[in-house]
Amino acid sequence: MIYKKIISVLLIMAPVMWFGLIGKPTEMTIALFAGFACSVLLNLDKFESFKAGQIEAKLREADKAIKEANATIGQLRRMTEPLMNYLLAHIIRGNRIAGVSGYDKEELFKRLSENSKQFSIDSEYNKELLAEAKYNVIETFLYEIEFEVEGKVGYERAEPIREFINKNYVPNSKKFPSVAKVRLSFDEHPNLYNNKVEDSIKEYERVLNELID
Repeated sequence: MIYKKIISVLLIMAPVMWFGLIGKPTEMTIALFAGFACSVLLNLDKFESFKAGQIEAKLREADKAIKEANATIGQLRRMTEPLMNYLLAHIIRGNRIAGVSGYDKEELFKRLSENSKQFSIDSEYNKELLAEAKYNVIETFLYEIEFEVEGKVGYERAEPIREFINKNYVPNSKKFPSVAKVRLSFDEHPNLYNNKVEDSIKEYERVLNELID
């Protein structure tokens, strides 16, 4: 019935648009798939009967249902790609100062990367955004080492590690300083090092190993 189609669209689009407006990309992704699941449940009357012990469902109008399902999947794909591209652009634009942590970026990037595979999204633009977002995630973890040092000794006294990063990494170059080089810089400036800095270095090493092909 028409009202169910309207409710299905609202279940999917309304939460996604709301979370987009208030700047919560992770919640946007969750709302998209939650809304789609709810719309499926709303249309369970497509199934005529369930036999005890077998959980067997018989479609009332098999041919029509299959055509409608294929059309819905196609529409969902067309709707999903621009939303995913928007979220990838959000990863690329966001930075630690704006409150987007490396962990948040990494989690969202991995979800979007997996969703691209599940929805068979293989446009060149989507591939470019995924690649750029991946390097941006690594970059964020590199800069979080600097932020950890600044939190320990203050902005001015953290100048040596800032100089090291500026010398060894050019933004958007896709070439990152090795973990060995990072550790060497702290060997030269032991007053900048503590356990939290070590944790940041280990996380930088982890994402390098996981995300660099």
